[in-house]
Amino acid sequence: MSGVFCSLLPDPGGVREPPWIRSLESLRRHNTEIEVILVLDGAARTETPQAARRAGAGIAQMGPYPAAPHNCRHRDGTQ
Repeated sequence: MSGVFCSLLPDPGGVREPPWIRSLESLRRHNTEIEVILVLDGAARTETPQAARRAGAGIAQMGPYPAAPHNCRHRDGTQ
């Protein structure tokens, strides 16, 4: 059986979640057999886990996503 892991980092304005919900609903219209796991990095709006459950998707709550470290450097050495 095939599966899809979807990682979602919810944003304060909730901009990322509605497109994910529409994508999941579209997938379910065309394929009800594929396993879907939503990996949530942080707190989502109420509608997102509800939509995942309605579509039979699993939810893996990962907790808050830490801020990226500031010591990252590009290949040329700049920050």
